[in-house]
Amino acid sequence: MKLRWWILIIIVGMLGFLTYRILSFPQRPFGGEGTIEVKKGAGITSVVKELAKAGLTDSPRKMDFYLRYVKKVGAKLLAGEYQFGPGTTPEQIAEKLLKGERIRRTFTIPEGFNTREIAKLLESKGLVNAGAFLQKVLAFDAAAKAGLDGTTLEGYLFPDTYEYSKDTGEDQIITLMVKNFKKHFDPKMVGEAQAIGMNKVQIVTLASLIEKETGKEEERPLISGVFHNRLKLGMPLATDPPLSTGSRILMGISASPTWRETPRTTPT
Repeated sequence: MKLRWWILIIIVGMLGFLTYRILSFPQRPFGGEGTIEVKKGAGITSVVKELAKAGLTDSPRKMDFYLRYVKKVGAKLLAGEYQFGPGTTPEQIAEKLLKGERIRRTFTIPEGFNTREIAKLLESKGLVNAGAFLQKVLAFDAAAKAGLDGTTLEGYLFPDTYEYSKDTGEDQIITLMVKNFKKHFDPKMVGEAQAIGMNKVQIVTLASLIEKETGKEEERPLISGVFHNRLKLGMPLATDPPLSTGSRILMGISASPTWRETPRTTPT
């Protein structure tokens, strides 16, 4: 009889200990500082492997169960890098994953930058090799490959602030910028360009010229009006911002007296 009681006490004690371990798991801090990368399309299994590799959990099975069934993180996983401080608990890990609180890496392309300036800026941040980047965006079939008019991507790399991951390369950056251009240059803008007798390539190049002519937002409508009036009259633009070879080819400047570069004069 006593033996049975002892066995029962031991079983109850073990069950109590296991229950405590399970219930306290979400609040149990573990490990030092660590960073994991969640790949696009990754599931809980790969995330738990990354957590274990980074020393952020000593109980992969419990972490898998907790993230998968208790917190239901799987369907809400966002790709990117996640950084965790020392002693992070499983609950804190789950909350960060659920909220998508990733390391934010960004670069900003200012308005008015041409492809060479963009390449130089990206290279200074260690994101691209300037020569290789220019070779891709100024290739004569680059625009066609991206589903755009013209030849090169000069003028199609939209100025904006972009987020990227540590393994983002030249092709991904070019794709990001071109997609952003397409999003902003919508059918309405295409119609407005056609209404004044210009195609997409001409509008993009003219916009680049205006941005190069002045860095002040309030002056751009005036410069735009001057340029449009000169184009209507068949006059040279008389602008001194240097056009890249890509823009020259896009616009056919060498064959068009209206669009050629000429010595600067006072706007009329």
